[in-house]
Amino acid sequence: MERLLDALVGVEVLEVELTEGTAYYNNTDVANLYLAKNSPKSLYNMIIYQSQTIYPLWNNLGDAVSSFVVTL
Repeated sequence: MERLLDALVGVEVLEVELTEGTAYYNNTDVANLYLAKNSPKSLYNMIIYQSQTIYPLWNNLGDAVSSFVVTL
């Protein structure tokens, strides 16, 4: 889990504060703006929609590519 959190710090989605050897993670302002469900500029609904409709289509990519036939 710590690796994932540190990766999110690296891409500036989270910020970390070390206090007495304990890491405390918080959203950055950008994360709060675009990822918080209650923000007026939230991308939450788009992310949920894509995770339920578009993302599952990637499961069929291998079959689609392997069965693709080019005719000239």
